[in-house]
Amino acid sequence: MILRMMIGMAISGVGLLAITRILGPSVYGVYGTAFATWFLVQNLAELNLDVWLVRRPTGQDIEASGTAQTILLCTSAVGALALYLAAPLASSITSLPEVEGALRMMCPALLLAGLGQVPLSVLERGFNFRAVGVVELIGQAAFNVAAVLLALNDWGLVSLTIALNIQQFVLLVGFVSAYGGIPRLSFDRTLASNAIRFGLAATGSSIVENGRVLVIQLVVARFGGATGAGVYSLCMRIIEQTAFLRQIIYRLATPIFGRLRDERSRLQRTVADSLHVQAMAAGLPPMVICWVAPILVPVVFGPEWSAAADLLPLLLPTFLLLCTFQLYQHGLLALDRSFTVLISNLGYLIALTISLWFLVAAFGTPGVAISEAIASLALPGLALALRSTLLLRPAASLIAIVVGITVAGLAAITTWWAVLALLPPLAFPKNRRLILDSTSSLISVR
Repeated sequence: MILRMMIGMAISGVGLLAITRILGPSVYGVYGTAFATWFLVQNLAELNLDVWLVRRPTGQDIEASGTAQTILLCTSAVGALALYLAAPLASSITSLPEVEGALRMMCPALLLAGLGQVPLSVLERGFNFRAVGVVELIGQAAFNVAAVLLALNDWGLVSLTIALNIQQFVLLVGFVSAYGGIPRLSFDRTLASNAIRFGLAATGSSIVENGRVLVIQLVVARFGGATGAGVYSLCMRIIEQTAFLRQIIYRLATPIFGRLRDERSRLQRTVADSLHVQAMAAGLPPMVICWVAPILVPVVFGPEWSAAADLLPLLLPTFLLLCTFQLYQHGLLALDRSFTVLISNLGYLIALTISLWFLVAAFGTPGVAISEAIASLALPGLALALRSTLLLRPAASLIAIVVGITVAGLAAITTWWAVLALLPPLAFPKNRRLILDSTSSLISVR
């Protein structure tokens, strides 16, 4: 699985590099804003039935799959229609007219994603991650190849929306083939009632969680324009791609935590161990990228993306905290503590929305990092308030890992200036003037 994830990261990285260089920050910013809207609607239409299928007790598997497929067919169709109708509103909020057309072109992809969810969940329930990984790898390749080829032919924003539809079609075909056919539609009233009850509670939590990305994209697009939205989107893509190991932990957490729900002590140990691994997997690789970003970003992506090098270290601390807390929430969902998860996510989202509106308007895109830092204070505060429902108290070692990576990541902002200013004269006194001139040029590029 790790090898396939690494190959997928390489494919996505090369594709991201080509796409961003060809299309530039403005076009990529419009797509990032539209995709955040699409993803939230897709998450709502999914109704968390994937989690319900993966963690439900054994028995009636065929009936449960058929019932979930029927529900998802209906919710995905409604979601696609809602996305089509809401496209002008999203365009008005962001003041980006191109968002409307992009969202409407993404509607078929939402329906395709819903149809492939049941086969994917059944494969994950059976721990058939090999098949899942292969299909997703092919889907990533299809998206990047299609997007790059179309972008090279001057299709602009349309190249990304078409590529998204192609990717979801490839994923649907792949998951259905690995599953062994299209799940038969059926409807069991008892199973449907159970699924919808679970879905409404769990979806409330995940919608609030995923609403973070949409709120940030909308506010940044409104005050920072398409370019600001593009810079933020690129930063998050870089961080998420380099922290790819966390995706493996997430995928394994849902079925494993679900099977341990009746063994409280084992679940506590498993969650604690997973949190430590997650903190390092989500923090260490992006921290290294933050250090080399001042040189690599302008060279690799182009000078028009230089602002991303300064924003990356600011986004890392809250990304690390959210990743760690989200895995913790997987354990709470396994214990049916969806209300606890909902309250913590809702507190975070409210604080984030309020602070974003003022800080992004005042400081531009860097205001996102300040807003997330303020809003993140709601997470540990609520965790302490709801400690009786939590799985474990925060371990000192976990806190040390998170704080250490945070400090090291933020140090990338200031330490480069010290290195550039002090190291060349000390190391090469004979060439001091030449190196100082080069250093000044590099600083001006930043």
